Amino acid sequence: SMGLSGGLRRARAELREALQSLPPDAWFQVLFYNRGVEPALPAGAGGMLRADPATIDQALARIEEVTASGGTSHLPALQAALWLRPEAVVLITDADDLSRADVQAVTRVNAGRSRIHVAEVTRPGRASPTLALLASVNGGTHQALPPVP
Repeated sequence: SMGLSGGLRRARAELREALQSLPPDAWFQVLFYNRGVEPALPAGAGGMLRADPATIDQALARIEEVTASGGTSHLPALQAALWLRPEAVVLITDADDLSRADVQAVTRVNAGRSRIHVAEVTRPGRASPTLALLASVNGGTHQALPPVP
């Protein structure tokens, strides 16, 4: 659906801005997902990448190559992200495919270690209360973003 709704263009723009704003001593990873989870770039044992300019450029190039396909399965992607033990997780999605039970499961796994921010690509007035709950109970923020035509 990200490809059909203009959501993928919006997600790319948000990722570009976020990655380009990272200081060079930061660590990051981008996980693409639909029914499976795939890192944008291979990383060492910790799964994270140093935010040096060359690595950021590689990640940006990979982000431009990815295409939207398949359905959405947030839970495995969130679990994979939390396995990396990041300071923050940013979920960019246009799908409200997360149940309250999923929110509880993610919150248990997270145990307060990572802030989970949600950037939801959606039309005005259609923001997901479940995605907002995910962000709220995990110390993050929820933002509704319009798709890019």
